[in-house]
Amino acid sequence: EVGMTPPCHQGLTFSNDGKILAETNIGRIFRQCGGSRAGPGQPLAEAGRARCHEPSETFRTPARGCPTVARMTFSLIGLVTADLPAARAFYRRLGLELPEGDDHVEVTLPGGMRIAWDTEDVVRSFDPGWQRATGSRVSLAFDCGTPAEVDRLWASLDAGHVPPFDAPWGQRYATLHDPDGNGVDLFAALPT
Repeated sequence: EVGMTPPCHQGLTFSNDGKILAETNIGRIFRQCGGSRAGPGQPLAEAGRARCHEPSETFRTPARGCPTVARMTFSLIGLVTADLPAARAFYRRLGLELPEGDDHVEVTLPGGMRIAWDTEDVVRSFDPGWQRATGSRVSLAFDCGTPAEVDRLWASLDAGHVPPFDAPWGQRYATLHDPDGNGVDLFAALPT
């Protein structure tokens, strides 16, 4: 994938001549668990270069005693809302089946990802210094299945920001803002 750091380069900073200048904790963990053996000040081994675009078996399954950071599971997106009833109504109109709740609600999406909404008061109950961010800090993107559904949802939600358009990357695309100002992108593949 373009822009992705190959696993054997993660946590390393290189000079123009290919020597490792610096190494973060993740770089040290990777080396300890079977990644490239080159350390700071050493040239990246040719063997390391040859295999750097595919994770080693050791990287996929860390050796005994190695931290298992790569095994974390991303399972929930948490949003903070100033007005939970308004957020619930917006996302229900988008098609999510949000339950009732006064200060916290969450929904499980197909595939297992969950989205949760907490009121500002709930967040301040465990983080008294929390302050609301300004501007859109997150954007949720929903595959609507068809270009017509992108258009229908955008028109029905009365929260439009960027009207539907045929994007050069092959999708019908539109952006809404939820009641808290978060971006909500609607997209669907264009017919080929």
